[in-house]
Amino acid sequence: MRTMMNHFTIVSLEQEKMLFYQNAVRLYPEQLTRRLFGEIADAEEGHLSHYEAMGDPHITPLERLVLTELNEAYNYFSAHQAESDPAMRRMYGELLGQELEHFQLAVALLERVEERDARELLGEAVIPSLIEIRPNIDYIGAVLATQV
Repeated sequence: MRTMMNHFTIVSLEQEKMLFYQNAVRLYPEQLTRRLFGEIADAEEGHLSHYEAMGDPHITPLERLVLTELNEAYNYFSAHQAESDPAMRRMYGELLGQELEHFQLAVALLERVEERDARELLGEAVIPSLIEIRPNIDYIGAVLATQV
């Protein structure tokens, strides 16, 4: 299950990056910036296609929906558990609640449309650990110091 959660996390991050660059391209009047962001969006779309292709080709669209919603809840739960700022922790808690509701709706669709019990798909659904979220400012500083 952990490998599957990692896969869905990577796919969702790549999708977010692609969508950011696709939308950001319209915000800049400079032609060079627009072309650059357009090229980055195209590269991210290629990355997304590669990562999506690494997933299980045998799962149905509704199974993918259930697993995607479970993954989003897992990501927000990890962020909620790691957050020390009360306002941010509250926000992650609200987002977690929304994703759990989406997960329940996806499970209901799977059960109604495919007439399958979600426990078939999820099994024990034990994820051994949460995503480790910690500051990376030292890493960023080291990269910038060696790359500039």
